[in-house]
Amino acid sequence: MWVEPAFFKGNEFLCHGTIVFDREQQQCTLASESGHAFEISYSYDEPACRFFIRCIHDGERFSRSAMGMGVHTSGDWEAISLAEPYELGFRCHAEERGPA
Repeated sequence: MWVEPAFFKGNEFLCHGTIVFDREQQQCTLASESGHAFEISYSYDEPACRFFIRCIHDGERFSRSAMGMGVHTSGDWEAISLAEPYELGFRCHAEERGPA
């Protein structure tokens, strides 16, 4: 599954990227020029992928969030509130699977 996460502080856009969920645990960091960084750990699992976010501002951990993200294709952008004042917008694309 491909996911495009976008992070916001209130209405202020901070950063975005694209990640590909795989069965192996993966990590990435998305950072903004304003000193915000989002360390993301993730792995593919059905029916919901594991998704863990650490919010960091100017080198200090501000919050963390854990969630299961259902395997699906988004019709539009979806949103989840993280620790105040952060928001996560995202779109998902579930890859089509061939015969097993």
